[in-house]
Amino acid sequence: MGKPNYVCSLCKKDFSRKSNANRHDLSQHQGKAEIIRIGEHVLKEKGFHAKASYKSDWSHMGPQKARLYDTLEKLVPRFEELEQALSNYSSEEKQKIIGEAIILAISSPDPIRSMNGKLEAIRKGSSVTRMINCVALSLGVPLTAAKEMLASMMVV
Repeated sequence: MGKPNYVCSLCKKDFSRKSNANRHDLSQHQGKAEIIRIGEHVLKEKGFHAKASYKSDWSHMGPQKARLYDTLEKLVPRFEELEQALSNYSSEEKQKIIGEAIILAISSPDPIRSMNGKLEAIRKGSSVTRMINCVALSLGVPLTAAKEMLASMMVV
């Protein structure tokens, strides 16, 4: 068994993985326990109370919402990259695309992989469009003509 990282607030059982602690909470305490980091537990036992974190609003809402928060927190870097990759889009278009990406990520078995896939697709789409624009400008033709010319040059 690994080093304990989490403690159940009700029965004080320790766990090396948060997923195991959450499963324990659901099966043994019907989701009513708080799963806390071992360091925070030690401080509480000694009478020190850690400053409330910005996550505290989620922890009392149950393990499902706490897992949602943890997952969203892990997606923050991809969210920010996605916002940057969509900087040329209107605010409304950007929000719609990012909203769909978040929904797909949260509902997938691997949210980070899902968000990375969407980010990669946006980047590739943006780069392809810029590449075609470069061709159109270098040839002095409209974008549609550049697309047609490039397509006709493809070797089968």
